[in-house]
Amino acid sequence: MKNIEIFQETKNIVNLTNIIGVLSKTNNQPSNPINLNPKIMKQNSTFLNFQLKAIVITGFLSCFLLFSPISSEAQTSKEYTVSQVAELLADLKGGLFDIYELSTSGGEYVLPGTGSVIDSLGRNAIIRAKAGLLSKPIVSASGTSASSTASIFVIFVPDFVLKLEGIEFNGLNTNTGSQPILVRSTTTALNCSVTIKNCFIHDFNNVAGNGIIRLEATSSSIDIQETTFNNCSGRMLFFNTQDGNSTTQITTVSNKDITLKNCTFSNIVNSVGNANSVIHYKSTSGVWAKGRNATIDHCTFYNISLTSDEVFRFRMMSGLVSITNCIFDQVGLSLSFVNPDLTAPPMVKDYCYLGFAVPPTGTNTITTAPIYTNVATLNFGLTNRSFFVGSDGLTVGDTRYYTSSASISPLLPKAEFHVYPNPVSQFLKLEYKLQSYTLVKMDLYNLNGQFVKNLIVSEFQNTGNYSKSIDISTLENGSYFARLTLGSSSQTIKLVVTK
Repeated sequence: MKNIEIFQETKNIVNLTNIIGVLSKTNNQPSNPINLNPKIMKQNSTFLNFQLKAIVITGFLSCFLLFSPISSEAQTSKEYTVSQVAELLADLKGGLFDIYELSTSGGEYVLPGTGSVIDSLGRNAIIRAKAGLLSKPIVSASGTSASSTASIFVIFVPDFVLKLEGIEFNGLNTNTGSQPILVRSTTTALNCSVTIKNCFIHDFNNVAGNGIIRLEATSSSIDIQETTFNNCSGRMLFFNTQDGNSTTQITTVSNKDITLKNCTFSNIVNSVGNANSVIHYKSTSGVWAKGRNATIDHCTFYNISLTSDEVFRFRMMSGLVSITNCIFDQVGLSLSFVNPDLTAPPMVKDYCYLGFAVPPTGTNTITTAPIYTNVATLNFGLTNRSFFVGSDGLTVGDTRYYTSSASISPLLPKAEFHVYPNPVSQFLKLEYKLQSYTLVKMDLYNLNGQFVKNLIVSEFQNTGNYSKSIDISTLENGSYFARLTLGSSSQTIKLVVTK
C-alpha cells in the first residue's frame, strides 16, 4: 500500500511538471525558439532556467518519496541455545544486539551469578522465545547471594526499555542463595519501562517481599499482557520510588502508567516479611509514591491470601484507575483505595466479579460464582461463562482461555497427586507421580493466609511414584489451606482437621 501511495505522489509531481510545460506555451511565449528578439530571448532563457530548476526539484522529491519512507535501521538479533548461556550473558551486558532469542524449546537457561545475574544491561533489549517453539524456554537463576535485592536483570541507565516475550521464568534459585527479583531498576534508571508479554512467571518468593519487578527510579512504567503469575509472594509489581508526597502534599508524580491486560495471578501468599500486594506503591514514614494511570482489564485473580495489604496498594494516583472485566476470586483483602488527589478522576470498577473475603464498597456487577475448567493446571476458563459477559461482549477475566492459540496458554508440567483422608485426624496420606526431576514442597496456611507449618521440606526429587505419610496430630482442630507444589505446578486444597 505504501508503494502505491509513493507512486501516486510521484505521478502527481510529474503531472505538475507537465502542467508547468504547458503553461510555458500559454504564457505569451512564442513557440518559435529561433526568434532572435533580445527581449524575448531573455524571457525564454529565464523560463527555461525555471523549468530546469523544476525538473531538478521534481527528481529530488521523487527520490525522497521513493526511498525515505521505506528506509529504516534494521534491528540486530542473535539466537542462543541452552549451551550458550555464558555467551548470552556476555552479549546482554555488552549490549551487542537489539533482540536476544532463546531457541531451545522447553530448555532451561540457568543463569549463574554471585549477586545480580545481569548487573548491567548494555542497552535496550528484547529477550524473547524464538517463533514456532513447541513450549516456552525456561529462565532461572543459580546465584549464591543472600542479598534481598539480588536480581536476574538490573537496569541502571535512563530511558531504558526492556521487553520479555514468550518465556517461562522460574524464581526458584537452584543454589542456596536468596530467591531473586526478576527485574530491578536502580534510582539512576529514570524513565525506564518494562514490558512483558506471553510469559509464565512462577515461584518468585523473595524473602524481603521485593517481589518480581522492583522499580526504584522515577517516571517508570510497567506494561504486562497475556502473562500468568503463579505461586509468588510479596510486593509483586513494586514502585519503590521516593518523593515528598503525603496526604497534604500531593504535587509530585513519581511514576508513569501501569497496565495489566489478559493476565492471571493465582496462588499468591504473604511474604515472610509480610509485605504484599500484586501492585504496590512505596510508603515510608508518611512519604508516598504517586502514580499516574492504572489500567487493569480482563484479568483473573484467584486464591490470593493477603492479610496486610490490598491486592492493589495504591497510595495516590494523578490519573484514572480503571478496573474492568476482571475476576477476583478468593482474594483476602479488597480494593479500599481512597485517592488523596481530589483532582484525579474517580476510580472505575465495572463488570467484575468481586469475590473478596472482605467485599469492597462499590457496585458488584456480577454475582454468580465462577466455575473453572481445571484449577490444578491453572486453566481458569469458565464453564459457566454465559453469566460472565463484560461490557465489551467478551467473557470477563483472562480471555486467553477461550483462544485456539496454544502459544499463549500457561502450559505446566503434568503432576498427578492425591491427598487423603479429608477430614483428617492424625496422618495425612499423600501420593504423587513425577514425570521429571522436580522440586517438591508442601506448606500449610490458616484461613487468614498466614503460614502455619511446613509439611514437606523443599527438595528436588527424581522421576517416579511417591507416597508419604504426614503427621498432623499437633495441629488444632479447624480448617486450613494446604499448598502442594510439584515443580511449576501448584494446587491449594482446603484441609479439615478433626480429632
